Amino acid sequence: MLLLGTSAALTIATAYCLEDAGMDFELVATGRYPSTAALHNCRSAAQVTSDAVRGDDPALLATLQRAVELAPDVVIVPAGLPATFYLSRHQHELPARNVFPVAEPDLLELLNDKWRFAALLGEVGVAHPATVLVTDVTDVETSVPEGKAVVKPLAAEGSSGIRVVDSKAEVADTVGRVAAAGLLPVLVQEHIPGDDMGVSVVADHGRVLCSIVQKYEGDGRVSFLERPDAVAMATTVIESTGTSGVFNFDLRRDERTDELLMLECNPRNYASSHKSAYAGMNPVAVGIAVARGADVPPQSPQVVTVLTPLSAIKLSLTGKSEHLDPASRRGRDATVRNPVSSALRMAEERIPWFASRVRGEATSGWASFDAAEGHHSAW
Repeated sequence: MLLLGTSAALTIATAYCLEDAGMDFELVATGRYPSTAALHNCRSAAQVTSDAVRGDDPALLATLQRAVELAPDVVIVPAGLPATFYLSRHQHELPARNVFPVAEPDLLELLNDKWRFAALLGEVGVAHPATVLVTDVTDVETSVPEGKAVVKPLAAEGSSGIRVVDSKAEVADTVGRVAAAGLLPVLVQEHIPGDDMGVSVVADHGRVLCSIVQKYEGDGRVSFLERPDAVAMATTVIESTGTSGVFNFDLRRDERTDELLMLECNPRNYASSHKSAYAGMNPVAVGIAVARGADVPPQSPQVVTVLTPLSAIKLSLTGKSEHLDPASRRGRDATVRNPVSSALRMAEERIPWFASRVRGEATSGWASFDAAEGHHSAW
């Protein structure tokens, strides 16, 4: 495969999905992603500028066209929003069998824009929190209700720019700082007490091919559950838009009622995709099968909790391997098979300055805003 990466976290998650499916890849990324390049199934790594992806450099497209000409079985797999948008814009300039399924550009824009997506949820009848668009500091006084709320960008990844605040006064203060950084507009969303959950699907022209539901535990574990209501919500969005690709929908479970509310859509390969693969649904392998026009390999999501690799290794070293379920074993084994990559990844996750230096990517926009406030994204 040819892995086009524009996010270090999403790139390595996608690469682990490829590894779990027994697939090798060549990496083309907008930064130095050493933890991904060090994976045993990475054949080579090359770097391009972020501007080449965002600005549609003809040389990059020519390189991709030449790559699929030389290797007719290769599939270009995007990892990160800019990569997904790039492939969306150019998918019709490449053979369909070589392009991982992605939404058309206009639809991708709609699904990625949290304000427009909230409007779509209202139109198709999917439950979601009350959401207000704030374009100016004065909007807070006139439009935002009292109480706990979430302030978030219209389009960003990895929790960048997100602030949970306890009052309308704190909303105003946060919006003021955002305005000073030149990053308005933002959304102010009703805070729902409860649990963070998600439902992920692979779709082909409005048809859901497979799905998996997950709950994010506070200690890094991911629990995979049976929640038909979550799958139904995602299916409604997919069928109403007729879209294709991998989609991860953020949900919130209201602890007062057990009702699920949909928050936003991540219309691309997602950060826990490899954990989905270990639990029985590999979204990357399914997407590649769709691109090739092949039968979709059977997916069998399990009700299971996937431990962090470090927790799984600790249990193994202390003679408690019997407490590991098969999904956690797969994650542990992938980590052990890739010791250099795993060490680099651990350093990137725990030492922000190290991550920014080794990746070699300039920060801007919301990333710079968060860094200036000492706020670290989920990635």
